[in-house]
Formats: sequence, structure tokens, C-alpha cells
Amino acid sequence: MPARTSRWRNDPRPDRQGLPRDGHHPGREGRPAAALTWTERGLGIETSYDLRAKHRELLTVLDRHDEAIQNEWSHFTQVPAICSYQTLMELVPETARATWYDRAIEAAVQSGASLSALLPLLVDTEETARLACVTGQCTDDHLSRTGYRTVEAAEALDESYPEQAARLWRALGLGIVNTGKSKQYTAAVEYFGRAKRCFAVAGLLDCRDQLAGQVRANHYRKVGFIREFEKVVTGVTPEPEPSFPGKARAAGLRRNDFPRSRRTRRAGVPVSGIMVECPMTNCWNVSASFALADGLRRRSPAPSRCRPRL
Repeated sequence: MPARTSRWRNDPRPDRQGLPRDGHHPGREGRPAAALTWTERGLGIETSYDLRAKHRELLTVLDRHDEAIQNEWSHFTQVPAICSYQTLMELVPETARATWYDRAIEAAVQSGASLSALLPLLVDTEETARLACVTGQCTDDHLSRTGYRTVEAAEALDESYPEQAARLWRALGLGIVNTGKSKQYTAAVEYFGRAKRCFAVAGLLDCRDQLAGQVRANHYRKVGFIREFEKVVTGVTPEPEPSFPGKARAAGLRRNDFPRSRRTRRAGVPVSGIMVECPMTNCWNVSASFALADGLRRRSPAPSRCRPRL
């Protein structure tokens, strides 16, 4: 097999000419300056987490630590996420972290980013006052799309800022029942209970009553959920709705009061014309055969006229 004369690929695209053919990278030969050039070239094509991490590492090796901090700060101001904040705090010197902390939190709040991006940052840094300020500026529609850290944010605001906490608990509960997530109805009832308590502490009784009326009007058909919801709202367990046989007994009706045919005197049901529930299709169908209902035996089928030839 002939020896390979060149490692480099002749790519017609101008931004990819000179890339290695077999995965060779100049940085593997101990040339960080050349590796930094290739990394910056890759960042010009596509910005990824691995390339940015490699770029920070090479800048640190080349004693360009301040440039690495400025690059990460520029990225944080564009995307004020918790991962960018943690990376920035790892790069800055320990003596200057307090200054960079205040600068980063203020820039994140003033950036106008969505609450789903700011929520993890403000919860992890325990910035309760700024969290309450950002939450108060959002509408109820925005609060329903705050992400998976909403419970932690509501718990952080529960004691000091009950109004903002109540709005978060209400958004959590409505987000479950409006989408019909029946497996989470228990959690929704708990969230509504916390919202009721926070509204009462904040003195917003009208908002509490409005929430109860909204849930009752929109979700009254969810019998199991409404039953538990009424326990939380009123503190009284409502009586279960009686079944159809219970209503018949309460009305004083007996089984003999229903019309019967000659064939079904013992069963108490007519042969045809009775509405029965079909478990497969979850609907009502008319059944025309109740031979088994009245205990009668099925007649044996008539003998076949076709006999086998001998």
C-alpha cells in the first residue's frame, strides 16, 4: 500500500481548505498558538460549547487570561444562563468575584431575557428581591412557561413575597389542569392550596375567589379533581354524587316497576330495546339479545341439511 503523501484535504469550500484528513489537529503536537487559530476558525463557522471550552483553555495556556474573561463576559451578556454564569465565576480571580458577581446579576436582570432563563440563575444565587421584581413584571401567560425551576422559585418567594409566590403557584396549578395531565392532579391541588394561602397572606382575597371560580367553571367535569379541589378551597369534603341505582332507590322505584316481557319475567329486563354500555367503544348501544340475562339456556343449533356423502 503506497504511503500517504499528504494529510490535508483539498476542499473546494474556501472556509474549509486545509482541514486535516485523518483527524490530525495541530494542537496535538504542542503548538497551542496554531491550535488557537484553528479553534477561532471553527468558532467562525459554528459556535458550540466544546469549541468555546477549548478556546478558553488555549487562551489560559497562552497567558491570555483577561481575554478569556472578556470573551466569556461577552457571551454571558448575550445569554445570561446559569451555565455561563458558573463558567464566568470560575475564570475570574477569587479576589474580584464579589465585584463580578454584582456586575453579572445586574447585567442579567437588565438584559431583558426570558424568565425561564433568569429563573435558575436568580434561584441558585438566592437573589430573592430581584426574583420578585422580575416575576412581578411578567404576565400570567409568561409565568405559565417559566420552566422546571418554578417550584423552587415559588418556595423561595413564599415567605417574603407572598403575592409573587401566589402567582407562581397559580400558574403551576393551571398549567396542569388546563393541559389535562391527570397523573399530576394531586400536585395541582397542592399548588392551588399554596396559592390560596399566599393570596390570603397578601390580602388578595378577590384573586383567591377569582381563581376558585375559574377552576370550577372550566374544570367541573373532572369529578375526582374537583372533589379534592373543594376540600382545599372550602375545607369541607363534598358528598359524592349518587349512582343511578342509588337515585332509583331514593325515588322509591323497585325492579318490578320496570316493564317486563313474557320471556324475561325472572330477569326483569325486556328481550330487546334496552340501552347497554359497550366497554370497547365507551358508548351506548341497543342490545337485541338477552338470552343469557334471563337464565335461559341457548337452544342447540338446528341440524344441518347437508350430510356428508358416503
